[in-house]
Amino acid sequence: MGINYYLKTEFKDDIIISILDDKGQTVRTLRTEKEAEPIQYYSQQPTKPFKVPKQAGINRIWWDLRYDRTKEVKLRTSPVGHDHVKVGPKGWRPLGRRRPQGPLVAPGTYTVKLNVGEQEFTQKLEVRKDPHSAGSEEDIRVQTKRLLEIRDNMNTVVDMINQIELVRKQIYDLTEFLKEDEDAEPVIAAGKELDKKFIDLEDILFSMGLTGSGDALRWPDKSYVKLGSLAASIAQSDFVPTTQHVEVHEMFKKSCQHTRVVLTN
Repeated sequence: MGINYYLKTEFKDDIIISILDDKGQTVRTLRTEKEAEPIQYYSQQPTKPFKVPKQAGINRIWWDLRYDRTKEVKLRTSPVGHDHVKVGPKGWRPLGRRRPQGPLVAPGTYTVKLNVGEQEFTQKLEVRKDPHSAGSEEDIRVQTKRLLEIRDNMNTVVDMINQIELVRKQIYDLTEFLKEDEDAEPVIAAGKELDKKFIDLEDILFSMGLTGSGDALRWPDKSYVKLGSLAASIAQSDFVPTTQHVEVHEMFKKSCQHTRVVLTN
């Protein structure tokens, strides 16, 4: 969907466009992204950064009718068994699997909010159902609700991965700092034992051997990828999720909840 707006003069700072639902909840935030740094070992070419135009005159931006994407996995350690793969200048590396898009919004009335400096402008818009679709609007709303729940589950998985990665990176940094200290051997040994426990836990969430060099077929799919695949299957049509979809989702949720309990304890 094209969103047009007029600026009297070119604006130096970033312009932020937000899409709100009928309850005032933010569905999508469109803002200019920073240029991604090239990653040599990553098999997929980095996508071009999204830009919000801010030239003087009429500007146009496209909203793909989707919610915000899932959070980004930031791995701060090398893949298990592949120490040659480094985290890169940012201090983290991507997972090696494409980051899922957000679900499509259901038909309804939405609000576009344009923030230009301290000024704010709003405009209503209507998203209509595809007239060629055999699914009803209620079917789509039920599907969207389930897809949003799966997205939230994926975000929980990402939060757990990122939390574990931060702790494991601290363990490695401490080990490097203490390696010349003979009196610190018990601390280093305890750190290695703790790291092993974290690896066993993290390996439930994604395959720890993934390098991002096109080796995804070598490793089994884990919670993060399975949830994304389930969402993609549900979103193939405008109908309610099948009984099997729901049962599989409930099974995945229980697995994620168990992992979260173990992590917090």
